[in-house]
Amino acid sequence: RKSLEGLSKGNPSGWGVAWLDNEGWHIYKEPIALCKSHKAEKLIRNVVRGKIIISHVRLASVGE
Repeated sequence: RKSLEGLSKGNPSGWGVAWLDNEGWHIYKEPIALCKSHKAEKLIRNVVRGKIIISHVRLASVGE
């Protein structure tokens, strides 16, 4: 089983999460590795709640 935090070590260009709740869509993203983020754990544990949650880690192929 692979976690996004573990995958972010090989995909260090950024991460993001989007979630849909009763108020609509919310998006948060950072241009650093998830495993190096100071905000990720607090955000994911305390803020992200919804019927649909989409997250990703990124390895840049072009651009920052």
